[in-house]
Amino acid sequence: MVERNRADQESQGKGRLLRSKQVLVEGREEVMVFRSLATHLDLGELEFRDYGGKDKLRTFLRAFTARADFYDVRSLAVVADADFMVGATAARIRGALGDVELPAPDAPLVLERAPALDLTVVFLVLPHWSDQGMLESVCLESVKSDPVMECVELFVGCVGNKRLDWPRREIEAKAKVHAFLASQDPPDLRLGEAASKGLWNFDDAAFDPLKELLISL
Repeated sequence: MVERNRADQESQGKGRLLRSKQVLVEGREEVMVFRSLATHLDLGELEFRDYGGKDKLRTFLRAFTARADFYDVRSLAVVADADFMVGATAARIRGALGDVELPAPDAPLVLERAPALDLTVVFLVLPHWSDQGMLESVCLESVKSDPVMECVELFVGCVGNKRLDWPRREIEAKAKVHAFLASQDPPDLRLGEAASKGLWNFDDAAFDPLKELLISL
């Protein structure tokens, strides 16, 4: 229980820094997915923290960089969902980094150093192949060849014919993830739990940019 509470504190940005390589993601599910991916890559020196969503990134970074132990950080990555405004999301990340006087790379997966801090900064906007989407889009792409995905598409299409206001584009990827996971055993896993059980195909090209990000730190 003590270990679990400590892990929860770390993922929420609380607790002391245990690693010099920090990866900031939007929420707890994202923390679990990225931790599982790091384990898959045998990258044990990374630490993942939840900043509570794009709207809270600026506030989180102000508190995070004000910590006494922040000066032990040597690599910092920020990850966010594009949703439907990839340009705005990238600009928001760059603005939040600039607000705390950290390097703000010109583009995703571009590493920029702050020599005075001995710190490298990089960011990534998901799903990276489109101007809209999210981590769920990456996970779905990784299992696109799974026969169950045909059932998922039929389900979403069927419900869409019955309810003309569904699925809204804001929730379509999330709805498909839940439909896919409902076909698994047990049928009530969440996105991050599914990652820890190996249900997302980390060897698929959909995860390549995420791997590139983690390996670059």
